Amino acid sequence: MPVGMGVLKSSSAAVAQPSFRFRCLASLCALFMLSGCGDEPGTKPKADGTKAATHLHDRHSAYAGSPSDWSAFMDCWRKASFELNSTKPEAAKSGGHLTVLGKQALGGRPAPTEAELRVGLARLEARLKTELPKSYKDFWVAYKSQALAPSAFNPQNRSRFVGMRELDDVGLFKDLEPDYWAIKQTVPIHSDDSEYFVYGVAQDSVSGRTSDHARAILIGKYDDDSTALILLHPHMRTSDGEMQASLNQHAGEFRAPSFAELMRQLSILETVDVAHVAPYPQRTLAGRCAERLPMTNVWWE
Repeated sequence: MPVGMGVLKSSSAAVAQPSFRFRCLASLCALFMLSGCGDEPGTKPKADGTKAATHLHDRHSAYAGSPSDWSAFMDCWRKASFELNSTKPEAAKSGGHLTVLGKQALGGRPAPTEAELRVGLARLEARLKTELPKSYKDFWVAYKSQALAPSAFNPQNRSRFVGMRELDDVGLFKDLEPDYWAIKQTVPIHSDDSEYFVYGVAQDSVSGRTSDHARAILIGKYDDDSTALILLHPHMRTSDGEMQASLNQHAGEFRAPSFAELMRQLSILETVDVAHVAPYPQRTLAGRCAERLPMTNVWWE
């Protein structure tokens, strides 16, 4: 799907909405019918005329950051997001806008030490029986190494809030959202490699693999829509161990080769006046907060 055809950002207008189940089934039916093909630049044609894809495990994620880089990136993100949204009527009415980074401010509870944060991450890895990607762990250390005000995200009222889940609240998508997960299984999708392993603006948002969701890890929400989930995919990794990350949508998904790239893309959604969700081209990220998070030899557009 072309970049300009992405899902619109949510509106605060109070309008009557179809039921959650109806919207999900309708969107999934549309996804099934629209699922098409998109070829990644640089793939080689096979004998049958189709193009062979490069599997993610044969690619480097390009992530080259550290916790200090994440701190600089998120400081820039918060400032730019506040400047963009503070003058909007809906923000004034609600007392502030919601952001993936949550409400963080001085005067909150004392920040934990890095050692304490690393212990928490190791405990989560043991519970999930998988190694978390470095970019997510670097993010978490930076994210929590500040005095925090109460978070805007409440998993018990997840349809209305956005943010990152606390480590104790992170788990498998199918366990944390069983009803929605079951709905997604009713219209299974399985894009072939030539469609699936495409990243950046060449990606078709209606491509995907329903089977991925059985192992997907739910780490947060990026919008106040019940379906706007942030997922990690432990079975899809780059050569340097980063996990594929995705933003779930009503009728599709956006996949990034790493959590770091996913967050760089989300920063554009929250700091630039755009009309649709990711993907955004790398030229849009240039000169913005996303550049604070180092990447080397980016191979997607």
